[in-house]
Amino acid sequence: MKSMKGTVIAVLLSAAAMEAHAVTPLIWCDGCTRAQKIAKAKTYGTGDIYIGDLTARTFQGFTIFEVASGDATQFDPPPSDLAAGQQLISYYYASPQGWSKGFQMDLAGHVSSNGSHVTNVNGYPNPNTTAWDVAFPGPQQNNFTDWAAQTYGAIFNYYGSLLGDLASIFHLLDTSHVPSVTTEITFNDGSRITLKQDTTTNGKIVVKVVQDSARDSNNNTIPTNRNAVTGGAGGRAYYQFSGSNSSDFQHWAQALSDWGIPISGSGGGTYTCTSSVDDAGVHVSCFKASN
Repeated sequence: MKSMKGTVIAVLLSAAAMEAHAVTPLIWCDGCTRAQKIAKAKTYGTGDIYIGDLTARTFQGFTIFEVASGDATQFDPPPSDLAAGQQLISYYYASPQGWSKGFQMDLAGHVSSNGSHVTNVNGYPNPNTTAWDVAFPGPQQNNFTDWAAQTYGAIFNYYGSLLGDLASIFHLLDTSHVPSVTTEITFNDGSRITLKQDTTTNGKIVVKVVQDSARDSNNNTIPTNRNAVTGGAGGRAYYQFSGSNSSDFQHWAQALSDWGIPISGSGGGTYTCTSSVDDAGVHVSCFKASN
């Protein structure tokens, strides 16, 4: 396993960020003939362009001289660019096949995929952190996502060391053919949350929390706003607090209190939350249905 790169980038670059790099454009034309590849390359103007083909598992360079006439020549990409292109193709075909890959990680920094160990990264500084601590926007969530962003270097190196340098190698024109990673992180209390790559800014990957992905140790969805408690006006949701972790109920009750939602009952058990709408607005309430 190669060491983690300080900057892992560029896997979901915005168009503006990509324009800042004087690098060769990359497009994909899967299962295309040479003529079809040139025709597609012409839609991006003149100059050098790389074309990947997942079906043929090839990575080729073309120079488009004149769009109107279609004059073009093929060239061999430099070894470093060719290696990066081949690693992209290998990444796509690695299990599970596709551009999107999912990983699992714990606070100790153990990273796995489909139950198989991938690598180890530095653990989170506060082992007592739970999903409740990082589900809401704020400094704790920012500190957590900043830590998680550093792990993506090791994850990409699992597939190929050059994947972390895509921004400096290619101008990625086809956003449907870009490596994307989500990571489900399990906390020491059993709660969990899913993170995803969002953008890359100035050479730094940005990781964000996937909406509604936070689960407490009882597998309840952690609501992050008033509407989420029931899923919206007229909605109904159930919450069960039956485990030994009493802090789940305490966090939940405090959040509902902050939003002005009354709760009938206390302590462990099953709670039903409903919302209704009248002329005065949306009313949400929760009651204990059973122990």
